Amino acid sequence: MRGHRLKLEIARDGVIPDAIVLKVGTSGADQPRPSCGVQDAKPTIANGEVVSLTFEPTEPVEKLVRLTAYTEKGCVVTLEQLINIAKIQG
Repeated sequence: MRGHRLKLEIARDGVIPDAIVLKVGTSGADQPRPSCGVQDAKPTIANGEVVSLTFEPTEPVEKLVRLTAYTEKGCVVTLEQLINIAKIQG
């Protein structure tokens, strides 16, 4: 069986009190499908490559984002990243 290569990345736009837009990137030969879970976000879990979120509570301002990508062949890869929703990403 050949190994699978999947690449995951998370970018964001916006700061609180406005909505935060997460852009998730997935790449790989098996066309992975992303699912994103975000601490204290509404919605908490979202599917898709672009997600608009609000947060309640807003404190603490560092939130855990967990991006998981699934392939039809059963491969699963997860990336966890802290984002600071009060600072502009730079």
